[in-house]
Amino acid sequence: MKNQVKSLARTVWEVLKFEAVCKLFAILLVCPLLNGVFRIYATSEGLHFNGDIVSAFLSPAGAAVLLFVLAGAAAFVYWELSTVIRIAALTRQGTPFRWRELWWGSLWGLGALRGVSFPASAVFYLGIFPLAAVGYVNTLLPTLALPGFIYSELRRYGAPGVAAMLAIPALYYLPAALCLFAPLYMALERRGFFDAARCSLRAWRRLGWRVLAVAGACLAWVGVATRIAQYWRRNRLELTDFDAALLRNLLYSQAFRIDFVYWLLRAVLDAAAMALFIRLLLACADPGRTLRAVADPAWQGDAAVIAGVLRRRLGAWRSRWAARWQRRGVRAAAVALCLGLAVWLLGGSAPPPLVHPPVVIGHRGCIYEVENTLPAIETAAALGADYAEIDVQLSADGVPVVVHDGNLWRLAGQNVSVGDSTAAQLAAIPLPASGYATQDGAIPTLEALLAWVAADPARPGLLVELKPAGDGAAPLAAAVLALVEQYDLGSRLMFMSQDLYSVNTLKSAHPEWWIGYCAYSSAGELYEGIWRYDVDFLAVEESMLSNRLTRLARSQSLPLYVWSVYDSDKMLQYLQMGVTGLITDYPDFARAVTDAYRAKDTAAYRLAAPGLAA
Repeated sequence: MKNQVKSLARTVWEVLKFEAVCKLFAILLVCPLLNGVFRIYATSEGLHFNGDIVSAFLSPAGAAVLLFVLAGAAAFVYWELSTVIRIAALTRQGTPFRWRELWWGSLWGLGALRGVSFPASAVFYLGIFPLAAVGYVNTLLPTLALPGFIYSELRRYGAPGVAAMLAIPALYYLPAALCLFAPLYMALERRGFFDAARCSLRAWRRLGWRVLAVAGACLAWVGVATRIAQYWRRNRLELTDFDAALLRNLLYSQAFRIDFVYWLLRAVLDAAAMALFIRLLLACADPGRTLRAVADPAWQGDAAVIAGVLRRRLGAWRSRWAARWQRRGVRAAAVALCLGLAVWLLGGSAPPPLVHPPVVIGHRGCIYEVENTLPAIETAAALGADYAEIDVQLSADGVPVVVHDGNLWRLAGQNVSVGDSTAAQLAAIPLPASGYATQDGAIPTLEALLAWVAADPARPGLLVELKPAGDGAAPLAAAVLALVEQYDLGSRLMFMSQDLYSVNTLKSAHPEWWIGYCAYSSAGELYEGIWRYDVDFLAVEESMLSNRLTRLARSQSLPLYVWSVYDSDKMLQYLQMGVTGLITDYPDFARAVTDAYRAKDTAAYRLAAPGLAA
């Protein structure tokens, strides 16, 4: 028993050491390389936000770039996990090994990805296993989750939406469970993915009573991860957050300091738990210890020749640098270089003041009444929202109406197209109450909501999102402009759209209005070119938010709003990062978080948000 504990402790220690080096390798080389290739191509194609992404990557050059990035990511993730498995197997066997042998053995193990095994492996190692998030944790994608707004939209579909929410996890938990042992056979026997998957199924059949141990370990993993997620609901730092501004973030960003400590603790916990989990899988799938690892496996064929050349060249390079390091001048130059790098990383002043204090924006009004209706907006106002976000489309008779979907099937259960119906026809269609809603609703016109805002200066403003259909951007923008000018509400409203033409049209007509761009995805120019666009703010989907984006936006005095936020812990995290607009279905939660944050906030702001007192 004592020897077993020592063996387990050695497994954990060796895995922790490897994971530390692996994460540095990923931060300094792998992630910048893969992201750089992707971004360079996307920017060269003139991509901005979510426009033309699919067509750009369907071209031969785009497909080649995409395949390079996916192949590189899949190979790295498999290499990392296979190395951890080899460490677990070697320490279980009591086989001594040197790190140099471990690295070469892991490169040898990449042969498991040959042929048709590669694309299947990529799907599992980059998709299925990170989504299931049980047992195997990699550096590039520790976990993977669908954007929160997808589940939010599914909830709006009632029972069918709930059924879809329950069915989605089965699409990745079931294959992840069936192939749970496949990485062991790939890493230790160099089997292709499909062969390893068959071995995994056979391993399940041989488990006998040991299936309880494996199932218990999986359930324990999910249970602990769930409890951690319940306690710590903030987003984890990503590898892209560890850039040249790391030290400045630690100095000036409250959110980054908190999240960095959590990232370190979670990295250690995940690595240790993965080491013990793999040891359990090995013990259950291979009680006879026939599944073994070789510290320095023999290379064969052309691969052996290439490996031999590389080993000799690397050995010679290592010897030359060791000899040079003995020179006092080389060591002095290295110290000077490190000091210069530290000064550069710490250089720069504190970030400039944020443009305006954080505001609470009710998403489609709020979730407590039928979306985009007057009762939803009135309830949002009663719950403390500074603005109510609404979606505006054009009816068949040219009237701006407030509705999100282009078809009323979800809201009304009727196959009615908004663009093919008049405003009167749309208003006559009842919108049944569902979810938290207490009363049925009806589709209002934009004019009706503008009249409601204009009737009382104390009422919250509106964040008007233009959603043109087809080639209807020009008439929709013209109709919205005419109504807002008629009611003279430009100073109390904000405007945004995912259609750049609509944004530019409004900005050209009224540069003094508060007009922004709404983005739900980006490939290319969000970081590199958003600052060139004449917008007053940027509204991004929650999964797009990062420390880098908030830092760049703040340096350019561009307010960031994030949608749609449902968790109070994440609301606080985003405010600490520098977000100044929370777009949420739950304005009451956001109001409480924002007020508590402002009570302790000593930051200076340049001006007030449109229509609000400073």
